[in-house]
Amino acid sequence: MISSLTCGTKGKDCVPEPEAPSLSFTPGLDDHGKCVLNAMLSFEFNPFASPEGRAIQGNVGGLSLQFSNNTEVAVHNLSENIEIKLFRGNRSKVLMKEYKTPGNRLNVDLNVTSDEDTVVIHINPQENCSLELFLGFQYVPSEAMFQLHTVLPIRNTNGDRIYTWVLTPSMLKHGEGVYYLMVTPSESSRAEIISYNVSAFTTQCLFWTGYKWSPDQCHVGLQSTSDQSHCLCNHLTYFGSTFVVMPNKLDLTQIPELFAQTSQNPVVVSLVAAIFGVYIIVLVWARMKDRSDLIKVKLTILPDNDPFAQYRYLITIQTGHRKGAATTAKVVIMLNGSEGNSDPHFLTDLEKPVLERGAVDDFLLTTFFSLGDLQSIRLWHDNSGCSPSWFVNRVTVLDVETSQRWHFICNSWLAIDLDENIADKTFFAACDEELKSFKNLFFMKTAESFTDGHIWFSVVERPPRSFFTRVQRVSCCFSLLLGSMLTNIMFWGTSPDDSTQHTQGDFGSFFKELMIGIESAFIMFPINLGIVQIFRTVRPRPNHSKTLVARSVTRSLSTSVHTHPTPESLLQYIKKIITLIPRTQMDVSALEEEVNNTNDINQLLVILTNIVQSNMGQLSMSETGDTTENPMADLRNQRLEKQQCCLYTLLKQMEENLNQMGTSKFQNPYSQIHAVDQVQKMMRFLQNFPQFKDTIYERNTSDVSQGLNRVSDHPNSQQDKTSQRCFNGLPWWFVYIAWFLVIVTSAASAFFTILYGLSYGKDKSIKWLISMVTTLFQSVFILQPVKVLCVAAFIALFVRKVDHQDVNEETFHLASGEPNNASQIDRNSKIYQPPTAQFVEQLKEMKRKEKKMYAMIQKILVHLAFLSLLLTIAYGEQNPNSFYLNRAINLTFTPSFSHIRSTNDFYTWASKLLLPNLYGSYKGFITDGYSKLLGSPRVRQLRVKRCDCPAKKIIKNIVEKCEAPYSFDEEDMSNYGEQWTTNVSVQASNLSYIWQYQERLQDYPCWRVLALYRGSGYMAELTTEKDNASRIIQYLAESNWIDSHTRAVFVEFTVYNANVNLFCVTTLTLETNGLGAFITSTELESMQLAQNRDVTILFATLEIAYMLFVVYYMVLQGKLLKEQSWKYFRDQRNLIEISIILFSWSAFALFLKRLALEKATLDYYFKNPERFVSFHGLTSINSALHYVIAVLVALTTVKLWHLLHLNPKLHLFTSAMQRAWAELRGLFVILVVLLLAYSSVSYVMMGSNISSYSTFFKAVATMLHLQLGHFNYNEVLKHYPTAGAIIIATSTICMAFVVLNLFLSAILVTFTEERHSSIPSEDQEIIDLLLKKLCGFFGIQENVEYSQQEKAD
Repeated sequence: MISSLTCGTKGKDCVPEPEAPSLSFTPGLDDHGKCVLNAMLSFEFNPFASPEGRAIQGNVGGLSLQFSNNTEVAVHNLSENIEIKLFRGNRSKVLMKEYKTPGNRLNVDLNVTSDEDTVVIHINPQENCSLELFLGFQYVPSEAMFQLHTVLPIRNTNGDRIYTWVLTPSMLKHGEGVYYLMVTPSESSRAEIISYNVSAFTTQCLFWTGYKWSPDQCHVGLQSTSDQSHCLCNHLTYFGSTFVVMPNKLDLTQIPELFAQTSQNPVVVSLVAAIFGVYIIVLVWARMKDRSDLIKVKLTILPDNDPFAQYRYLITIQTGHRKGAATTAKVVIMLNGSEGNSDPHFLTDLEKPVLERGAVDDFLLTTFFSLGDLQSIRLWHDNSGCSPSWFVNRVTVLDVETSQRWHFICNSWLAIDLDENIADKTFFAACDEELKSFKNLFFMKTAESFTDGHIWFSVVERPPRSFFTRVQRVSCCFSLLLGSMLTNIMFWGTSPDDSTQHTQGDFGSFFKELMIGIESAFIMFPINLGIVQIFRTVRPRPNHSKTLVARSVTRSLSTSVHTHPTPESLLQYIKKIITLIPRTQMDVSALEEEVNNTNDINQLLVILTNIVQSNMGQLSMSETGDTTENPMADLRNQRLEKQQCCLYTLLKQMEENLNQMGTSKFQNPYSQIHAVDQVQKMMRFLQNFPQFKDTIYERNTSDVSQGLNRVSDHPNSQQDKTSQRCFNGLPWWFVYIAWFLVIVTSAASAFFTILYGLSYGKDKSIKWLISMVTTLFQSVFILQPVKVLCVAAFIALFVRKVDHQDVNEETFHLASGEPNNASQIDRNSKIYQPPTAQFVEQLKEMKRKEKKMYAMIQKILVHLAFLSLLLTIAYGEQNPNSFYLNRAINLTFTPSFSHIRSTNDFYTWASKLLLPNLYGSYKGFITDGYSKLLGSPRVRQLRVKRCDCPAKKIIKNIVEKCEAPYSFDEEDMSNYGEQWTTNVSVQASNLSYIWQYQERLQDYPCWRVLALYRGSGYMAELTTEKDNASRIIQYLAESNWIDSHTRAVFVEFTVYNANVNLFCVTTLTLETNGLGAFITSTELESMQLAQNRDVTILFATLEIAYMLFVVYYMVLQGKLLKEQSWKYFRDQRNLIEISIILFSWSAFALFLKRLALEKATLDYYFKNPERFVSFHGLTSINSALHYVIAVLVALTTVKLWHLLHLNPKLHLFTSAMQRAWAELRGLFVILVVLLLAYSSVSYVMMGSNISSYSTFFKAVATMLHLQLGHFNYNEVLKHYPTAGAIIIATSTICMAFVVLNLFLSAILVTFTEERHSSIPSEDQEIIDLLLKKLCGFFGIQENVEYSQQEKAD
């Protein structure tokens, strides 16, 4: 019989192969002798899909018995249950409670959310004791009142004590709800302090019936734990278990104790307080932005609308979100239709800024008559202001009278220095395919979603016309954030890994996290969605003090278009009316010629009468001939009705003007009478059309003027309004409900979040905080933007629907701006004239010069920053105390060092001066007591080989021996015994190493007075003790260590002065070339290596910034090299740039090398503090770095000179030198030849007796000093009275009086010529433009004549 079955694995980070099931029977033969086989399957996931969609958590296991012919053995209704253990790979949250007295009780609340699940309560006591458990539904049970009662532990068949209480659905008769559990030690328990863990979870055992999961004939066993389900079934099939993740429990009775722990665990409390503080600050900012948005939403009635133009067009212009998209220029628009064009209109508003970045501006433009179907719009600007460039995204034009809409997809720059380099462009109306194109829909939906739909991003880029204010959006974000924090912290720790809420594990972990996400969404999503939707759909509160028309443009028709009308002005007025009336079935060109050639008012009125009668006749024919419903015909008739309405108003005004003028202003009185009669006839003609009686004759003047602010009565628009009124938003008082929900959810979320954080402890709260911040960042900045892009792409690909902004009365209520009188508008001003090609070219040229000026200023500022960094680094490498430290060391060790002439003098100086000063009274410090001696001092010598003297062959009897001067070839590199014997094995002391050649004692060769010496040789370390050093010096003297083969002796040591933080590397050198005397020289190199942390970080930052500048210059020069090719190398400025880049990288490489050597040298010293530490390589690299930086400073200064060439004085000097270079080259060659000639003569004649001429290079330097007047005449005349006088006199005459004067003359001539020639025109204009900009910036009135005269001077 089957006893138990175990399925699944316990892995949580990987999915291993399932473990083999353990079975308690052996397959064999049945009663009929047939072989019975068992087959078992185990899944890490649910392989079956059921209609009711039960969530199976953990493993699914199946067992079947089969005969040898694959026939399944039916197993059901067994007398004993089959035990199945299904692992889930996750755990529930464990609650801890400690008892100190037997009378204490523990109350645990259990929220049962399903009437089909089994609740398992497991208790793990610290010691074996008896516990009583009482259960009550919606009340706290006691010993006297309870629903269920049990005593734990329960003993199983094996005698094990089991502290598990299984509550099946049949036991929980009340089903879903909150149950309270009371745990108390029984009276038999004698323990005074009892500690135990309590875990509670819900589970369910199911089996697969073939088409669904069913709990019949299966129930949960006592061995169920938080990581496995124990199922008991009496049949075989596929088995699974459910698992509902329950949030962490809070003991509300411990609230005072939790808040008392705030000082030990302030993480979550500080976080919530910080969020509240940030919310208050952002709320103030949002309120200020909302107030500014109230100004932006107003409709602008263009001030240049004619007061009698009644046909309205609502223009919506959307400026792009690109950088610099806003404009300061004066923008003009003109509409082009099938029946005429509008006048140019200046897009401006005196009460609010328009055409800002990302703004949507509405303008009301009026015309006398309908323009028909709009075909295009024309936009231009005058390029005025500091930022005239304008990026227009799209323009929408709405015919308010007919509700017809046209879209213009622009996406263009109106700028003379960007994109197409034009400030005047015509845009054509977009067709339906263009509007529904993927590009248009995708970018439109993306911008709309980010600016309005995205709750976080819309706080910054909220559409001004949205009733969902920034304050409300910030509050929704605040509530959503706190709610997300609460749901996150509620389930924190219920995932397989307590350290993070998002782990990659097995399928059980995945389903559990999915369940956590679903439960969190069900908790917070409905509330936040409801709050947001209430804010979005609530209607604004009605303001009864506001009139239905916020700004009326009421003008009495008695106010004439012309204050004092004249026949001439009235003549032009009639011509304008004739020009504006749409004309059909007429010869337009002939009519225009006739109108222009007519100067009689009555003749013009006759022409106007003919046009009116023709149009009205066409309207009558269209209405009588077409009885079917035709939308286009209705639209055309509606336009004609509006046209006649406007015409009637104009005729009425014309009649008043004629009556105001009277007959006195006409040469023929009958002309005025006849004109009035014709106007009245036309008005009566219009009255004969019944369709206009309601719209014309019953409309008074105020109704006409208020038409600007009314919505059209077109039937289609009324139908649209009726459909829109199906749901016109929630009542205004719903906003209080939304604010109540915000306050309640925020306060509750913050309160319980703090409680959870205090109950978790500090360490776990910090982990939760890190996870929460990561999750929030991922959601706001990654997941939600990706979701927005995906939704926009889906709509653009499949939905392809263009949403139109509805125009309601509120749009007209918020109108701003007031039309001006038409007589005050000059249509001939430059604003209303499109920019001409010549003007555009001038603007382009000016922009080009401005770009060049700004580029030059940018180059100068960037180079000044670059130079500042370089000088900071250069001066930072220097220490002003270096000179004083070097002088102190020099005065300490070299007073008698320069007097050494023999070997004995050297040993005497070493014993009496060197050693006493190296080893002071303070151990480890030299005699000054401030500088510490680093390691051991060292004496090193270089020798030459023992070879035959060349002179022996000639004068063999006179010279017995001689040694060659030092060179790399003649250097002795042999190993010797004591006192330079050839027997190396004979060593009488422990200083045998001083007779051995050391190949590498320092990194680099060194140059001294006589030769270049290797960094090797024979050396003796003097140790760190004075007595040892004295014995070594004495031994060297007695052993004749320095003899006739010695060519250079180096005394090397390093000291560190902590007071000035300087290392001083000292090398005292004695050289000889076999003449019998030493030549002394001293080299002191101070450097600053170890610095404090702040200074190191500062200089590291400066050096990184400097190298970023170098990379920037490399990119610029690379682009320039690509453009100019080989011509690039012909420009001296480019060569300077290349030199700066190369030297900068060289300095950077030397700097890195110095860092590496510094670390290696100091590490060697710390490991071997008693040995000699060679700083020679470090000082060599440090010196090379300083030399390279010095060259860089020189090159960058020369480059700055070039960048400032626009300065008149610098430009004059540079130009003069460039012009004089052709003549100066020849003079320079002559000067060099004379200098070399006199230097050669001086060296040959006087080199043996005068030190200034001992070498050729000294002779050249001395001759240069002679020309500058710094010369010792007495020394020359003393040794060579005649020859010296001749050389001095002739060199002075030839070079100083002749050649140098010719130099000066050539420079002065070219300087005079260059002064009278003006600066190149373009550079002059750039200078003038720069001065103009500076004067305008500082408010200085520029004196152009004075500036030009100053430049000329």
